Amino acid sequence: MVWIALHFHHFVLDTLTPHWRTDPAFIYASQGRSARVVVACSPLARQAGVRLGMPLSSAQGLLPQALAQPHTPRLLAQRLNKITTQLLPYTPCLVQANAYTLLLEVSASLRLFGGIHSLRSKIRQTLRQAGLSYRLASSCVSQAAWLLATHPGSHIRHALAPHTLARRLDKLLCLHLPAAQPYLDWLEGIGCRHLGMLRQLSRAELQRRTSPNLLQALDCVYGKTPDTSLAWFIPPDHFHQQLELPVPGVRSETLSIAAQRLLHDLCAWLEQTKRAATRISLILEHDARRYTTTRTTLTLQSAQPLWQAEDWLRLLNAQLTHLPLPAPVLSLHLQTQILQARPTTSAALLPNAKGAGTAGFHETLDLLAARLGHEAILQAAPRQDHRPEIANNWIPLQANRTSKPALASCRFVESQTPRPAWLLETPTPLASQGSRPFHNGPLMLKQGPERIEDGWWSAPIRRDYYVAQSSQGACYWVFYTDQGDKPGWFLHGLFG
Repeated sequence: MVWIALHFHHFVLDTLTPHWRTDPAFIYASQGRSARVVVACSPLARQAGVRLGMPLSSAQGLLPQALAQPHTPRLLAQRLNKITTQLLPYTPCLVQANAYTLLLEVSASLRLFGGIHSLRSKIRQTLRQAGLSYRLASSCVSQAAWLLATHPGSHIRHALAPHTLARRLDKLLCLHLPAAQPYLDWLEGIGCRHLGMLRQLSRAELQRRTSPNLLQALDCVYGKTPDTSLAWFIPPDHFHQQLELPVPGVRSETLSIAAQRLLHDLCAWLEQTKRAATRISLILEHDARRYTTTRTTLTLQSAQPLWQAEDWLRLLNAQLTHLPLPAPVLSLHLQTQILQARPTTSAALLPNAKGAGTAGFHETLDLLAARLGHEAILQAAPRQDHRPEIANNWIPLQANRTSKPALASCRFVESQTPRPAWLLETPTPLASQGSRPFHNGPLMLKQGPERIEDGWWSAPIRRDYYVAQSSQGACYWVFYTDQGDKPGWFLHGLFG
């Protein structure tokens, strides 16, 4: 596997105070019933003497002009889900790890994006557009990639070969391994500061002095044991996002500009999830302490499914122009109400291919044969036989191009049971336990049996076919036979 880890080391500041690089700012959180302390601060605030854990009143006394924002977990989770969704085009296998870190398993995406270097460049471009500070690391082990990304400093963060990864990890300090932090005083006392030194200690003695969790974490980082804690990211079923206005909005033009940001985020979410919306709602929040009306709801509905921001913005502006505002607007909430799968449109396989009429179809086939070779273009030529491997027959297109297709000369009876789209040339033997077949785990028989018994004159068969399903949801066409020297279960086809 190939893992890419993205650690957002200034995620709280980037989300809650976007201008922290040029302006002094700090984030505070409530601690206990009334105490409020600083939990994050910008470099300019740190230069002025603000420290983590300092009471809010002391920090404001040092920097009365600094921007102070409360720690808002809801906004942080919303921003993390947003950037995770934006990375879905690179791989569907994403994990939201701790410490504001994302793990991407990209081994299936390398060929599509031109290799690991090109893929990393595209990911960096996406993160720059999002305005997030990050550290990027890549490794053949998920937890190793996480550790290389979260470790501060300017060390090399890429190690795709196991022997290179071991050298990189051996130089890292033990204090950055979460499982080792409860035992740092003891490790420092025996002079064990790096992971390479920790690996050289006696495992039995290390387990006796610490805990089995430390050994498990160490083996997981070095790739000796699999990581069972990964939970794949699943995009939310509905879009819901809030935007706080810097100043109360009273004009429709101001609200339109602010809502445009939300609409672009909505359409980016629709693009990643391959959906379209027919009805959305925009909620305008007012100051409940000064006005009786606390919110105004705009419902935008379209007869056709839409997924472009320009289309929704056109509908929004048409309503905002004639909308009387009972009070200034403090924030906007955009959420989807009715979603559906995005309608697909057919596209030409080849540039300038003609899809209309028989002549265009044959021209396309000729162009395919010229590019791929005549033997690579096949057509169905089924035989009248109940045995699946005999009936399933394909011949080169040129072999029967001028005559009637073989499909027209056969009489077919529609089967009452499903048939797989992919039939194996030769049935593959399957392991079994009791009466259940195994293929990448135990298979559950969902439909069947269907007895096929034929070929007495040449190669007789007697099989009971079933539709089986794996724990991952994949469906297979399997059969059981008691013929031959080795009766048992066989895999014969795969469903789409």
